[in-house]
Amino acid sequence: MLEMRVDEVMKHYKKSEEEMIRKAGGTRKWEALTDIVKAEKRAVMLEKVVTKIGEEEFKQLSNEEQRIF
Repeated sequence: MLEMRVDEVMKHYKKSEEEMIRKAGGTRKWEALTDIVKAEKRAVMLEKVVTKIGEEEFKQLSNEEQRIF
């Protein structure tokens, strides 16, 4: 059912990653974070990306398909 291409998924990922680093205070501050903190922030970011992609794909379903899901 998912018709989104890899390059579109990567666009979402890159945009979200840039936003995450910006919110952390920029590249220098991002790099200063511990690996654990970066992993936690990246996990949250990935969850948001997956949710956004899922919502976009869901909207493309017919009303009947949406009701089934």
